[in-house]
Amino acid sequence: MGDPFLRAHYVAPRVFNISGKLTPVSLKDQMIRARFFVDRTVESGEIASAPDRGLLVIGGGACGITAAIRAAQLGIAATVLERSPRLFGLQAGCATRWLDPSQYDWPLDHWSQGHFPWAGAPMPLYFLSDWANRLAHLWRLHLHVASAAFGRLLRVHVGAYLAGPAPLYQPPGAATVDVKYVTAAGTQIDTFGAVLVTTGFGTENTKVGSTFRGFAFWETDPFASTNLGLPSHATPRVLISGAGDGALQDFLRICTGQNSARDVFDACGVPPTIAAALKDIERRSACSYHWGEHAGHDHALHMELENEHEAQVALALSDPNVWSNLGTLLAGRPELKLVHTCEHLTPFYALNRFLVLLIARYIDQTTGTSVIERQTAVTAVSTASRSHSCALNASQCHGEDHDVELSDWSYCADKSAGSPKSHEQFNVVIVRHGINVGVPAFAALTPIAQPRQVLPYYLL
Repeated sequence: MGDPFLRAHYVAPRVFNISGKLTPVSLKDQMIRARFFVDRTVESGEIASAPDRGLLVIGGGACGITAAIRAAQLGIAATVLERSPRLFGLQAGCATRWLDPSQYDWPLDHWSQGHFPWAGAPMPLYFLSDWANRLAHLWRLHLHVASAAFGRLLRVHVGAYLAGPAPLYQPPGAATVDVKYVTAAGTQIDTFGAVLVTTGFGTENTKVGSTFRGFAFWETDPFASTNLGLPSHATPRVLISGAGDGALQDFLRICTGQNSARDVFDACGVPPTIAAALKDIERRSACSYHWGEHAGHDHALHMELENEHEAQVALALSDPNVWSNLGTLLAGRPELKLVHTCEHLTPFYALNRFLVLLIARYIDQTTGTSVIERQTAVTAVSTASRSHSCALNASQCHGEDHDVELSDWSYCADKSAGSPKSHEQFNVVIVRHGINVGVPAFAALTPIAQPRQVLPYYLL
């Protein structure tokens, strides 16, 4: 197998995985991988138009359906197995997360276009800026149109899964793989040219201890509601734990009341020279990130990024227009603190990083209060009321007073916290502690390298 993309995702003969701990992980990145995979497997002859040389896709999210429609467009039969009862399930259940396929390409010039083209033609799934649940509905409609157009070339089964413990049979040197799987029609065995796993990256870590759980990223939350969904007499006191994309998104939403980072940026009136000044460092960091394996490898790079962004934040705040706009934008902000475990924020995405640092510096200079507490970990969350029980219920905990233990954590690559340093009380606690990577599909077969990847920003 000479193709470098296919080698990077190889699990076993004719079996590939574009899930797992791959980075970057945005929906756009997943769609890019799906299209790359299909185009390259057709080019290499792994899949073909023969009846027994089609593609089996495990997972019916945006990534899997992109792969399936692309295969059908190229005349390849595609079968999709989705274990849950509905497609695009994470996005379909979330009415409060705004998705934009291009805003996080900032500071590149096309960042504000709000749609995702590929080489002048639409992607297999349209991706326009919209709320997550509305996009899921659009994608289902698009799939319905594709199914009508391609007929038996495109088969999608919900509530379907591989039959264990040995669902694959691959005769030595065979150009096909036999797969045993279960659908509503029962158990069956079919022959395919390749199997593609798109089941996701794992489960989100939103828990602290054994009883507290915050709202998940893909969960409809109350943060856009008046007073954050709390009673009018209650004063929100918000803690966000984490420094990744989800934590920074929620920081911006709660501080500004805006739906998206693009809305926040537009409201600030940041001069275009700021984006131009950050282009080179962002491109350099993306290339360097490709070679790291863990946080320790990335630390120096992240610190350089942080310092460059801080320098541009200082320049932005010297602009009277930006200063005035921030005053208006943040007039109704609640009491909020963001804590994270190192000296820097994480690298994805530049727009989130810049805006959070901009807002934090403005608040610090106007109030003398720091809203970002670095080198700090949330090590315990407990109810502050005898009448409240957490029971891993985010909705039940929202608005209730919780005692939060904050501990020292000196460095992003450390494995455990240091000594407790304070106890504080909050009634809105958001936990964004990354992804618990699950066991990869077909882990008993040839291990997959799971590389970090530098995917193209823009595909025209």
